[in-house]
Amino acid sequence: MRLGRHFFLRQWVTSPTAREKGIVNSPNAVQLERICWITVYVLERIRNYYKKPVIITSGFRCAQLNQVVGGTLNSAHRFPTEAFTGAVDFLVLDTNIQDVFNFVAFDSRLPYDQVILERGKTRDSDLDDCIHYAVSEE
Repeated sequence: MRLGRHFFLRQWVTSPTAREKGIVNSPNAVQLERICWITVYVLERIRNYYKKPVIITSGFRCAQLNQVVGGTLNSAHRFPTEAFTGAVDFLVLDTNIQDVFNFVAFDSRLPYDQVILERGKTRDSDLDDCIHYAVSEE
């Protein structure tokens, strides 16, 4: 299912952990609406600015998947929660993650409640770093 010019639902729901554990990670209608909103009004704008693919590293998580990966009960990745409309972790292909973070947090004028530069487990590598973006209102 296409969600925008450059994005598909499978990018939001694909999870190696879900596949390994046999978890069906499918959003309901309300969750899908929020995913579409973040895709069109946030990710497409970032994609258009950099003119490079935006890679979703963690998108939607059903309750079972969120529990298995150790997410909090009120994780914004569960769409929606009491605090957030939704969240996505991403990076821009072949682009310095600090530059992307600075653009999103300070220059883009995108609405957000959280923009966090998350550093991964591998100390000397940017390969597992991402930007966590969460918003509470559309």
